[in-house]
Amino acid sequence: MFVSFLQQGDRPVIRFKLRQAISQWEYREQRRLTLTELGEATGIVRTSLSRMTGPKPFNSTTNNIGALCKFLGCTVADLLEYVPDSAVEPAPPVAKAGKGRTARPAG
Repeated sequence: MFVSFLQQGDRPVIRFKLRQAISQWEYREQRRLTLTELGEATGIVRTSLSRMTGPKPFNSTTNNIGALCKFLGCTVADLLEYVPDSAVEPAPPVAKAGKGRTARPAG
């Protein structure tokens, strides 16, 4: 399952589940939905939609979330998920590559 995250420091993590909501819409409508088409239908720029489906943190407005729910026929709970800090595993640090060396996880 691929999800996007919204996190600021020690604040709680919110997962965007836009890809799953799009998949459910495609199944229901029996056709493919591109981010471009979704953007045109909702008024949300494609780059914002792309960020919502990506792995990096992204902050969106409630207007965007409402437009997505309306078009996709879903609830906010279908698009967003709260994840307590204890359930989120931090990524391992990566050592910087020096001269003639390959970068690899530290530890």
